[in-house]
Amino acid sequence: MTTSKLNETKVKEGVENLFKILQQHKNFKKKSLLSKVEPIFLQIDFIKVPNVKKTIVRIPLEHSLVTNTSEVCLIVADLIRGRKVNHEMTINRYKKILEKKGITDVQRINIVPSRQIRVEYSEFEARRKLCNMFDIFLIDNKISSYLLPKLGQPFYRTRKWPIPIRIKRKNLKDEILSKLKKSSMALNGYGTSKVMQVGHINMSIEEITDNIISVENYISTKFPGGWDNIRSLHLKGLRSAAIPIYMSLISANDVKKPVLKTRKRKAILAEDELTTIGKKVTVYRDGTVKIHKK
Repeated sequence: MTTSKLNETKVKEGVENLFKILQQHKNFKKKSLLSKVEPIFLQIDFIKVPNVKKTIVRIPLEHSLVTNTSEVCLIVADLIRGRKVNHEMTINRYKKILEKKGITDVQRINIVPSRQIRVEYSEFEARRKLCNMFDIFLIDNKISSYLLPKLGQPFYRTRKWPIPIRIKRKNLKDEILSKLKKSSMALNGYGTSKVMQVGHINMSIEEITDNIISVENYISTKFPGGWDNIRSLHLKGLRSAAIPIYMSLISANDVKKPVLKTRKRKAILAEDELTTIGKKVTVYRDGTVKIHKK
């Protein structure tokens, strides 16, 4: 277990002070009654710019950002391809899959087929409206690499990047719930300041504090440059002042070049169903063989 670099008491004080600032806003009570609750962001300032290609980092949190009124959109692959295919067939099929897997914890999961994204939300304004319709987006990992670039700026600006999930996973319920307990942050190889959501005004001070500690643990073990590359952490609302909760005075000369560690994917030589054992088998170019579980 890693030793915390943050002072938990100071973090709680920072959250309390931010809540006091937000409560002074005229529309605070009005906003808290709506489904679009005021988010709480953590601003992370680096000492050196991480040397990474454009990527989305998913950081696990102790407490989910999903509320009882959160609208969740699940983007799925089309059952049948074609320009005049009815969306309802795909929607009904995936609804049955969710019901079969016992997914009842999320109050609202709205299914949107891939073709509907391509046909009805091809224009910028339509994609912006789609982005505003839902609080959280999930996407079948089979189509994520193809479809995510088409969603464009509305999703990037609002930090609502769809989260890839493995729909064919046996325990789909755990897969979805675990992904809904993550927050996303964009890394792009430039800029020393990044922002991610760690809570909202309907969460307790303790829950938001726990989430910030979760982010610290992730930074310490998996982030480019680790904790040594963090200059400061601030808490803020959508339009509030930033509250400092951590500051480092370390010299930039003492920080190594921050590089994001990635796993190298093995090159596939062949992949097919092996009828003798009834399972899918993958053969890699280095000679290793993987037998997939059904």
